[in-house]
Amino acid sequence: MLPSSILLVSIYFQLVVGVTMEEGLKNPERYIRFDTDPNYIWAHALKACAMTFGSLTFFHLLVHLVQFLTGGRRRHGKKP
Repeated sequence: MLPSSILLVSIYFQLVVGVTMEEGLKNPERYIRFDTDPNYIWAHALKACAMTFGSLTFFHLLVHLVQFLTGGRRRHGKKP
């Protein structure tokens, strides 16, 4: 099993191609696939924050739903 997994990982890394910043700036039409306007960067940051907050809220509510459906309770320290 181990040799086959090593083979798969090595094939995966052969498919990955890295580009330095210098190489990317020499040919921006090929490598820069986003709008470099500063306002767009702020809009992208706001969208990322909203998605992060939304996913955290979803998982938090999912944990509470599972706890409610299974009848679980909060267990505090035992009283002596």
